[in-house]
Amino acid sequence: MSGPGAWPSLLRRLRWRVRGIRMRLRERSPMTLLKYAEVALLGRRASTWCYNFPSHVLVELTTRCNLRCVWCNQADDDWRERHGDREFDYEAFLRLLPQLKGAKVIQLYNIGEPLMYPRIFDAIAEARKVIPHVRITTNGTLLTEEKSRQLAQAGLTQLNVSIDGTDPETFKRVRGIPLEKVERNLDAFCRLTRIPVQLWTVISEANLDSLERLPDYATRWPNARHLHFQMVNGFALTDRAGTPWVSSAERFERFRERVLARCNELGIESNISHLNYYPPGTLERRRDGTCRALFTEQVAINHAGAITPCCGFSSFSLDEVLSKGFRAAWNGPSVRAWRRRMLDRDYGPYCENWCGFKKVRDADGLDAPVEAGGG
Repeated sequence: MSGPGAWPSLLRRLRWRVRGIRMRLRERSPMTLLKYAEVALLGRRASTWCYNFPSHVLVELTTRCNLRCVWCNQADDDWRERHGDREFDYEAFLRLLPQLKGAKVIQLYNIGEPLMYPRIFDAIAEARKVIPHVRITTNGTLLTEEKSRQLAQAGLTQLNVSIDGTDPETFKRVRGIPLEKVERNLDAFCRLTRIPVQLWTVISEANLDSLERLPDYATRWPNARHLHFQMVNGFALTDRAGTPWVSSAERFERFRERVLARCNELGIESNISHLNYYPPGTLERRRDGTCRALFTEQVAINHAGAITPCCGFSSFSLDEVLSKGFRAAWNGPSVRAWRRRMLDRDYGPYCENWCGFKKVRDADGLDAPVEAGGG
């Protein structure tokens, strides 16, 4: 039985959970929340039909990138040869935008560096005419003063900058470039614009100690009032990169408590309060449960104009948006068949290797079209 000393910790965890729920409610539509509840409560009996229009849409404008960060697919020569030089046709992007009316947020990035897309500023300006919030995530190396001004003129509403270490050694080990270059560019961006900045970071055992200083580090930039953390994923990537998963739940919990306390002191927002250590079974590739990526999370559209299973699986196309129209593709046969697999927990090797889900199939069915499922 827990003693009196456990109560402060339990109350603190409850406050964190409530704060996390409030952050999610802020940008989710009521119908999306209803679908979330349906999947959570009904499980396999939930419908593969999504009556909710996605709150968040991610459009992969380019797969090109000028960096080879250790835990990214860009560091894999074979992946780059097959997928690393693609971009979304701009005229097709213009045809897509009106179909996305109703989304709250559009994110113009995925596996590539958005500032390498030739018409990125035009794309942002056109997206703002349809969707209220337009965001990009950049590695910061190409963020010149001129580009900073152009981003402001185009109407960008949020800039996410990847910072995977607060000291030069850790940062260079992960990203292969001097931290000082990104710092200078971000200095200029915050001097020239008032666009809110989020610092995005991937947590692994290799950079955990460095990231504990991230709240204080962020105070260098007046626009940076939010920190976004995510746990490193992908067994093949972490093995190759030498950036292992965080070693224990206790170590992560200590890290989270220290970061959250400092964020509260400095008035910095963060998602660290509701970021969990890996769900049970993940590290053993025996994770159970339902992946909700194609039900209630952001919908990802790859450079070919097709909906994908999730933002991490951008090379696998489901229903094609440009010819069918987004609403038809959102509940198209391939998309609904994939949802059925998720409800049945019928995970393949990709889901196992990336997110630790318990594999059911020996193949992901990439060689054959996915047929419509029930529900």
